[in-house]
This record gives sequence, structure tokens and C-alpha cells, in this order.
Amino acid sequence: FLEPCDAPGRLGRLGGYEILEVIGRGGMGIVLRAMDVKLNRVVAIKVLAPELASQPQARKRFLREAQAAAAVSHDHVVTIHAVDDGEHDKRSVPFLVMECIVGQSLQQKIDKVGALGLKEILRIGMQTAAGLAAAHAQGLVHRDIKPANILLENGVERVKLTDFGLARMVDDASVTQSGVIAGTPQYMSPEQARGEVVDHRSDLFSLGCVLYAMCVGHAPFRASTTMGVLKRVCEDAPRPIREGNADIPDWLAKIIIKLLAKATAHRFQTAREVADLLEQCLAHVQKPSAVSLPAEVRASEDPSPTATADTDDETSSETQSSIVGVCVIAFFVGLVPLFAAGQVSAYPELIPAGLSSRAFAALLRIAAVACWCFIPAIHWWSESRRQKPGGAGETHPGTADSVRSTHPLSPAVPTTAIPPASRSRRLWKWVGLAALVALCVWRFGASLVLTARNVALIRVEMPDPDAKFVLKQNGKEYSEHAPRGEWYVRPGTYEIEIQPRHGRRLERVSYFHQTLMTGHYQPVYSTTPTELYVGRGDYVKLTATFKDAPIDLKLDMNGVRDTSRPSPVEFASDRLAAEWVLSILGTVRVNDVGLDLKTISELPREPFRLTSVDLRENPSVTTAGLSCFAGCRHLSSLSISGSGLTTEGLAHFQNCGNLSSLSLGGPGLTDAGMVHFKDCRRLTSLTLAGQGVTDTGLARFREMPDLSHVILTGTHVTDAGLAVFHSAKLLRQLNLQATDVT
Repeated sequence: FLEPCDAPGRLGRLGGYEILEVIGRGGMGIVLRAMDVKLNRVVAIKVLAPELASQPQARKRFLREAQAAAAVSHDHVVTIHAVDDGEHDKRSVPFLVMECIVGQSLQQKIDKVGALGLKEILRIGMQTAAGLAAAHAQGLVHRDIKPANILLENGVERVKLTDFGLARMVDDASVTQSGVIAGTPQYMSPEQARGEVVDHRSDLFSLGCVLYAMCVGHAPFRASTTMGVLKRVCEDAPRPIREGNADIPDWLAKIIIKLLAKATAHRFQTAREVADLLEQCLAHVQKPSAVSLPAEVRASEDPSPTATADTDDETSSETQSSIVGVCVIAFFVGLVPLFAAGQVSAYPELIPAGLSSRAFAALLRIAAVACWCFIPAIHWWSESRRQKPGGAGETHPGTADSVRSTHPLSPAVPTTAIPPASRSRRLWKWVGLAALVALCVWRFGASLVLTARNVALIRVEMPDPDAKFVLKQNGKEYSEHAPRGEWYVRPGTYEIEIQPRHGRRLERVSYFHQTLMTGHYQPVYSTTPTELYVGRGDYVKLTATFKDAPIDLKLDMNGVRDTSRPSPVEFASDRLAAEWVLSILGTVRVNDVGLDLKTISELPREPFRLTSVDLRENPSVTTAGLSCFAGCRHLSSLSISGSGLTTEGLAHFQNCGNLSSLSLGGPGLTDAGMVHFKDCRRLTSLTLAGQGVTDTGLARFREMPDLSHVILTGTHVTDAGLAVFHSAKLLRQLNLQATDVT
């Protein structure tokens, strides 16, 4: 894409710029160092990769980067000088011209030296936050803040934010597309990883990841696969910073942890707030004696010793503590009748004569509420009487209880009739006793009730509802459909058996046996205990897990192969098709996970199901290439458009009966190709775009009751053809633009 240049030492010419060298290559294009001939200055030029220049979507994103970065004018954002969309010459490629930063990226610096010093962390973090604040002020969300996009100028290492390729306006509707993920997994926010709506606080999470990386030398969320990283971003907390670098002060670690909060409401709310905070912290580190830490940072440090409070404040604090303690006691005591109320229906023998189970349970719940209300109320009333003049706790002038030393150097510690420490110890003894009672009820309550009834409880948990549990004693089989999978049986020895459904086999049985005073856990693999002894008051829990039986690729006695799950041959077909799609720059999804995979290296190593294919506006689609889909039967979403789409190519999708979303378009799309999708009864979304589609082709979709979205843009469908949707009761969207419908 470069024109020849006669000047020595030049690689070529691009527009009015002479190319000096290639600085680097990225996912979207190439970065060049060039000489602006007119202004005689060195600039950096980012060129859209030639293989992407023919794709409208790639051009749109590339030009959006230029517009986004050009909208922000700030010392810590790379300045955009010019942009060329390449429309004037079809052989040309789009490029943008920006200031040339002589230096290195923050990622390169971390790779060289590892963790940075405290002053460097605060300075780089402050300048990055300031640059973000400028972008946010323009309504932009960067969405790809990471060390590689933070440039450091040589010398003073001034920060320059770059690569606004993913930046969007906060109110851009395209940001709200569900399931679409863009960004760098190790530095993206949880909401961005889930494909949800993002705002400026998403950049603050990424900033927290950058600060973490500067502190310890690596990103906070790491895993061997992209999906593993995204799972950790959404669910896990990072390793404590001070474990990786003990030199980081606790207050900085807490600032970073707040930035890394999973919920946006728990983070700092603006980049300006973070920049100001880091600026004050940097000033304190540079001159500790002249500048103090910000108030919110000081609050996070360990409090320094303070003078003893006066008598009234101390008494008030003690009273509040005692009330809280009594509330805790009341809570635990109230749990006893509340627990009993939940067990009434299971133990009818314990209900007093003349009361129904519902009435007895209601009385127990009323008793629980009474404990929670009246115990704290009585304590508060007694405390109020004790503190009033003439009450039980009154002190009188001249007594030892009211003596306070008046010497200036003596501590102002009052004495009371009951020492505060003694009251506190007595209170927490009651709290401990109440907790012990509640623990005993929780641990032994069920066993005591079972013992009183002279029964044992056998509980069976099986995730497969079609599996069968058989319990026998002396040839008598107990009911298979016991309520909640629980059997109340008399003490004795029982025969047990777990029968998996067809095509499954037992993988493991976890066996837990608890008596009144003891309990033990014993895993049993691949089988179940054939005999089980239970005593009076015993509790036995069996948890069974199953897995698919080994698949035999040979034909059975009737010549029919088991199709209960995909065979290795079908797994191989899915991998072959996925690799072909990715080789021509399409995207796929596997195993129904809502994450677009764009390179072959992102595919799982283990067998997978190919569930979604996107080849829209792809010029590399050919009939021969589509033949790799002949063995794929797990597709639920298919999108293909382009000049290479033909009726012969669509024939390879005739086994894809599980499709729920189908989008086809191109000059080669005809009625004959629609016959291959007549068995797709699960379709909910249908898009057809091509002049070769008429009422005849549309008739293939007559019995599709679940259709909710239909787009027929540019087809020759008429009023009569729309009758095929008579049975589509769920239809909510129908686009008939540029059709023959009146």
C-alpha cells in the first residue's frame, strides 16, 4: 500500500508522508514512524491492516478510533493530527496521523523491571486517571485501558493514553448488545466481560488492574485460557497486593481494591476523583512532613491511640454495646422455636393434642418473634431505670463511686458501681451461652427428634430425575417417590440400589452417616453400599452423580448406532468447521458460551460443540469451504452473507435441525436453497436478504411456531407469501423493507 519514494533511507510514501520505519504491529493494523514533508516533523501513522481494509466493519471501527481520540485534547492523551479514510482511492488503506511518542509503553517497562516504585506508581496512575477524566468529560468510555496502551515519553516518562479503537460514547446503542465482548480479558471489568452495558466506571476497574500490575509486576487476574481469565474477572478476588509486594503501603492497596470492586456502585465514581486522590498521596510521599494523607486514606489506616472519653460518652457506648449483645442473644434464642416450626410437618407425633400442625407452627413462630422483640425491650427498659436518678445504678456525691482525681496529670477515668469491664464480660458470657444453645439445636436437634420418634432418616439426592432409588427390607420395597427424597424408616438393616437411566452410569456416591453424637463421611466410588444399617435417630445422606456411558461406535444388534451424545467423529467435524471459519476471519461460539472466538488458538483443546457461526459480509465464503459443515449438527445460530453463498453450499447445512437463529444473504441466495432448512422447527429468528427469494422459498418456513423476529429485506416476497407466518403466534418483529409486499 506504500508508493515508491526517491528519498534515501525511506521505506516508501503514504499520502504526504515519507515512511521511516515500522514501529509495531497490532490486531487492527501497523504503526509507522514517518516524516511530515509539509511541516517537517516526525509523526506516527497507524494504518489499517490491508487484509481488513476491505471489511466495512473494520473500517468503521478504525475511523471511530480517530474520531474518539481527536475529540479529547489533553496533555495525557495522544494528539491526532489528521485522518485519511482511503475513500478517494480504492487501492489505498485508511490511516490516522498522530504525534510520535519517543519512549516505551508501560507494559514494556513492567516486562523489563517488574514491580515499580511507589512514587512511579502514584505518578503514572495519577496521569492515567487525568487522561481518562478528559475522555470521560467528552462522554467517551475507552474500554481497553491496559499497560500496552499507556505510553511513557523518554526522560520525564509523561503518560500518553493511546488506542481508542474500542472507545464508544456512553449512550451508544451498540454498546448494549448482549453477549458481545470486546477488550483485553486480563484488564476488562466484570460487566464488560459479561457483555453488559458499560460506563466510565468500567475504565476505573481497568485502571485498578493497571495499578495492581505496577505494584506486583503482573495483572491481577490470570489463567491459562481466555475463558478462565474472564471467569476469574467476574467471580474471584485478586491475590492481596502486599503478598506480592510488601513495600506497597496498606492505604494504596485499599485504593486499588476499591477500584477492583465487582459492583460499579462500590468503586470510585469518577476518574477525576481518583486523579486528585493519587495526586495528594504522591505529594505526601514526596514531602511527608509538609503534606498529610487525604482524609479518606487516613481513615483506612490503623487508628492512633486517643485520649480516654469522658464519663457520659463511655457510659453511652457501654449501653449501646450491651443492647447489641442482648439483641444477639435474643436472635439465637428465637432460632430455637423458629427451627422447630419448620420441622412440625415432618414430626406429627410431637404436636400437642387438640392442635393442628399449622396452628402449632404458628404458635412457635409467634414465640420466636416474642424472643426477638421482648428480650431487647426489657433490657433497654432496665438500662434506662439504672441510669436515671434514684435508679438502681445511681451514684451519690462523696462516695467512692463518684470520686474523680483532679490532678492535671492523672487520667480522667471514672469509676462506677459495676465496673464496665465486668459488665462487658458478663454480657458476652450470655452471648456465648446463647450461641452454644443455638449450635446444639442446629447440631443435635434433628437427631433428638428422630430419636424421640424411634425412626431414622435416609435422604437421597440424585441430579438425574430419571434415575431410580430402591430401598428394601425383608423383600418389601419402600415407595420410590418419597416426599423430597426422604425415607423415615425404623432401625434395622436395609438393601439399597441406585439404577441410572439408559445411556448413563453411576460415577460416584457420597455417603454421610450421622448418629446422635458422631458423624462420618465416606466416599464410595462407582458403586453403592448394598446393605445399610441405621439405628435409632440416625441420619444418612446419599448423593449420587452420573456420567455418560462409554460410546460404542460399532453398530448394535439392530444396526442402529447410539446417538445419545455426539460421537468423536462429530466432534472432529465441529473442530474442522470451526477452524475453517476462523481461518477466513469469521467468528464462532462453542458449547453455547456467549463469547466470540476469533482465532484458532482460542478454541478449547478438549472436544467441543460448534454452536454459532458468523460469516456475514465475508468475501472468502465458497461452496467448497462450506462442505466442512456436512457433519455438524449442533449449530443453533448461523449467519452467512456474501457473493460466495450458493444453493450448493447451503446443502451442507441440511442436518442442522437445531437452529434457532438463521441469517442468509447474497446474490446467490435462491428459493432452491431454502429447502435445506425445512426441518428447522426451533427457529426463533429468521433473516433472508436476496432477490432470488420469493414466496416459494418462504413457504419452506411454514411450520415454525416459535418465530419471533423475521427480516425479509430485499426479497421478492408478496402479500400472499406472508401467509406462512399465520401459525407464528410469538412474532414480534417483521421487516419488509424493499420487498413486493403492499
